[in-house]
Amino acid sequence: MTCSNRTRRFLRLLWIPALLLWLSSSCDELLNPNNPPVIEAVFTTNDIYTVNPGDTVTVVVRASDPQDSQLFYRWEASGGELLLPTDRDSVRWAAPPVGGTYQISVTVSNVHDKSSEGALSIEVISQENPTVTILSPANGDFVVQHRLITISASAFHVNGLQSVALFVDDTLRAQQAGHANSNRYDFDFRTDLPAGLHRIRVTAAANNSGRTGEDQVDITVEGIITRPENRLPD
Repeated sequence: MTCSNRTRRFLRLLWIPALLLWLSSSCDELLNPNNPPVIEAVFTTNDIYTVNPGDTVTVVVRASDPQDSQLFYRWEASGGELLLPTDRDSVRWAAPPVGGTYQISVTVSNVHDKSSEGALSIEVISQENPTVTILSPANGDFVVQHRLITISASAFHVNGLQSVALFVDDTLRAQQAGHANSNRYDFDFRTDLPAGLHRIRVTAAANNSGRTGEDQVDITVEGIITRPENRLPD
């Protein structure tokens, strides 16, 4: 037997244990797949998802493992405080003093280091008033009588807005529902008003709390002077 033949035979013998090891691991993977845990639901007790600052909520995860192995839990929050213990299938969360939307998330893992993640959002009601700024017209502006103008305002609240309303001389002239993706509100208004000083006011009402904010400006409406028709003397 030549050296080359002996080398090839030796190499073939080396492949046999490797092949058997690969087949063993593949069969084990097929018979005992290490799938991650299945998260069925993440929820709060009593279905409470809107709270006041300082309130405490219990968040629960319902999960199972395809291999029926032990599960481990790790909770996190984007704000507020998670109260100990934080390594079980439920956790208590204390809302922060600042309003807004906060996320509570959980990572569920098994003994095979396979994991899945779940989360929910809880809204904390802000006790602040909405901020409102009239962008145009500016305070002290002059406008022409019987003309169409656009009254623009910026309005914001961390919990969103129920509505934004336009008042002229304390009379409601228009109203819009709160916008989800923009803080700008435009109102078309015809200045069918007596010549002189008038007050424009824009108010905004917050979601949940109903708290309100406003801004106002004074404008002067200039009357239109019409020339008399030319007539022949009597």
